[in-house]
Amino acid sequence: AENTETPDFEYPVSMGINEIEELSAVFLLSEEKPDNSFSNVYNYSIHANLSSAIIDGDLYLRSRRDGDTIRYGKMTRKIKTLYSDAKIPRSKRQLLPLLCDNKGVVWAPGFGVREDRPRSDSAAPLYAAISVSRKGAGTPVRMYLACEFKDKVLK
Repeated sequence: AENTETPDFEYPVSMGINEIEELSAVFLLSEEKPDNSFSNVYNYSIHANLSSAIIDGDLYLRSRRDGDTIRYGKMTRKIKTLYSDAKIPRSKRQLLPLLCDNKGVVWAPGFGVREDRPRSDSAAPLYAAISVSRKGAGTPVRMYLACEFKDKVLK
């Protein structure tokens, strides 16, 4: 059974730096590639290149839900299976963030970005990065990233 003590979460994100104090995390969404200073501030960081053309509506970070899937690597993959194959402990899976929009999961940090056919070739590139603080001092919950559990997850 999944750990019921970890809360479900959902946080809207916008361009720029989005601090999520309750989860000891920072999410960056930018039209410019993040520099190394972003990843050096925090102990863990994962980056992804997105296209604004695949985004449908508002973006938000949320916890995993039953039935979540993502299409990348020319396959539709269940998030539950990705986490299991990466040997991520069940007790930590609910604290792994998913970047979502109106269509579902856009990016599972540590795995892939959703492969949608771009609506426009002139779409602006977007860069996303998420980091967590290992310490989490004074914070009741700390978000986890897949890179903490298995280096081979990152592709």
